[in-house]
Amino acid sequence: MPFAQAHSAITAIIVKCLVPALLLLAAIAFPKQVAAQSAAEGERAAEGEESNEPAAQDTIVAPPGAVLAQASDPYDTYAVRHAEDQVKRARNGLIATSVAFGVGWVFIGAASSQCNRDASNAFVCNDAGRALGTIGMISAGGGLIGMIVTGILLPVRQKKERDLRRSIHQRQPARLRWDVRSGGVAF
Repeated sequence: MPFAQAHSAITAIIVKCLVPALLLLAAIAFPKQVAAQSAAEGERAAEGEESNEPAAQDTIVAPPGAVLAQASDPYDTYAVRHAEDQVKRARNGLIATSVAFGVGWVFIGAASSQCNRDASNAFVCNDAGRALGTIGMISAGGGLIGMIVTGILLPVRQKKERDLRRSIHQRQPARLRWDVRSGGVAF
């Protein structure tokens, strides 16, 4: 019976701690905008309508204090939005793996309370301690690896986004240019 009690205690700890943590990670990792965009695209496709007027989501919003050049080409808008999404995914991945690393150490701490030293000065853990320690080591190890990978990806993707914005800004015409929409010279 001690094994059954330890198993039910471990299951209760997993349900109380790990499931909410995984739900939180899923909420952080999957932005609501992706679901909203795919739903809106599905509705447009179902209705079969096409609109020539620009939607509100076609605009790029710069953070406060940043200067964002207008994208003259729709592909530039798409490329900037794609770069922003990549940065957001890398940032969410770094946050999620950091949380997984922390949760792993919480499990390791809980496992250490289930262990004692014996006469030969070695740690002896009961079944609950071994199970919690295993879960904690897997979570902490996976979180550590994920933090290293996303910690490398985030600055690389941020640099790529900055370079893309800079190249769009440099391609902007000088003050005196021909405006295609108005059919004349614009200042």
